[in-house]
Amino acid sequence: MSELNQWIEFINTECEIEFIYKEEVYVVKSFNRKRYIVKDKISLSDYYECEDILEKFFLDDVSLKNLIESNEIKILTIL
Repeated sequence: MSELNQWIEFINTECEIEFIYKEEVYVVKSFNRKRYIVKDKISLSDYYECEDILEKFFLDDVSLKNLIESNEIKILTIL
């Protein structure tokens, strides 16, 4: 399984995941039985489906792998 698929699978797990990307906090939340990435934990207006997260951040699987390995994406909590 590629790093991209592992990341998407991780995001879609049945837990709340908080992570940092480019010094901003994002949280994976469930709404209407779907998983979303929510920016800043408070504002629900800036959310998008997990499947669109890489496109939103202009990432491909290679750059995502590099970001994770360089600790630019940091998992803060898994609840």
